[in-house]
Amino acid sequence: MSLVDWFGSGTNCPYCGPPGAKRFLWQVKCRNLGCRKFDRDFLYAESASESSPTRPAHARTPLSGNFDPGPHSVEVRYRNFRGEERTFSGDRRTVRRRGNHISLCLAPTGRRVALARDRLQNVSELDSLARQEPKLTAKERQVVGYHQKRRSSSALYESIKRKYPNLG
Repeated sequence: MSLVDWFGSGTNCPYCGPPGAKRFLWQVKCRNLGCRKFDRDFLYAESASESSPTRPAHARTPLSGNFDPGPHSVEVRYRNFRGEERTFSGDRRTVRRRGNHISLCLAPTGRRVALARDRLQNVSELDSLARQEPKLTAKERQVVGYHQKRRSSSALYESIKRKYPNLG
């Protein structure tokens, strides 16, 4: 066994066979999920450090999902840090303002994203939607959450529903 075998990298895995395993002294780190020497940190460290000239670093897989806001959709026009104009479709019922950001759930994934207000092209429309959000107190949120989970009711819950008619 030579010194190169001890400190070898990029060899075949001695346990499962595919290339891309890494050996250091007596330890083996493999990228194969089914191998007993599989190392998750090695898998992600290697894939993150590799950069392919054919695929840019900012390219991502297409988003998928089945979230559809339906009649509650709102169009969001946004200019990202590269200066690219983007248009998103979101749910107007989920618009919130937090500091210098507007957050909402976007189609098709339904994930909540926060967008900087100074980069939004239709910030006035989104700000008006954010102001319509009911401002429940902590006690009211607790009562509403309790009764919505259990589908029950109480006098306090009914008074909160009268106070905020748009409450889901």
